[in-house]
Amino acid sequence: MRPVESKQNLRKEMRQKRRELDEHEQDRAAANLMKNLLQVKSYIRAKRISMYFPNDGEIDPGLAMVKALSMSKRCYYPIIFPGRKPKLFFAPVRRGSRLEPDRLGILSPVVSAFKWLKPAHLDLILLPLVAFDEGGRRVGMGGGFYDASLAFMSTRRFWHRPKLIGIAHEIQKAETITADHWDIPLEMIVTDKAIYKADNQASVNIPHHHRE
Repeated sequence: MRPVESKQNLRKEMRQKRRELDEHEQDRAAANLMKNLLQVKSYIRAKRISMYFPNDGEIDPGLAMVKALSMSKRCYYPIIFPGRKPKLFFAPVRRGSRLEPDRLGILSPVVSAFKWLKPAHLDLILLPLVAFDEGGRRVGMGGGFYDASLAFMSTRRFWHRPKLIGIAHEIQKAETITADHWDIPLEMIVTDKAIYKADNQASVNIPHHHRE
């Protein structure tokens, strides 16, 4: 099987797994994700954090956003800016913000483009994942929006670079994933049950009594 076919099959398998989670399981995962993020220095220190509105069974960062707002942080959702090579900008969002479906059917803030930020202006970006492994390698939806938008991080030096953390359900963990050359490396991956540092560093498994 070719690598492309392998990733397509992995996407199909993991998307099905997360869609099968019921409402109670999703709510519990969201609560545990928030607790685990509170153990991450990048989340605690960040003033501007990008999250997303969950779709297709993705883990919900909503409680983590409510917590961030209570800590006087500013939160943002990605906005797909159309073009020959679509890229992401980030629009401010808070509780009660007006959201409308974008061209992919994903809810996005209705905010003047004057308030959008480029990714370089964020402190932390929480990326949704379709699959991941313990080494921090990932598989996304295949659109390449995040990698295209974050390419500046690997080609130039900026005085300010956002931290990148992937978030997913623990059930989306795969045995091994082959990274593509265009993949922008993550600092770590946080799930509802564990924290995995990238570059094959040791993972931090959260004890059960901290997860409930």
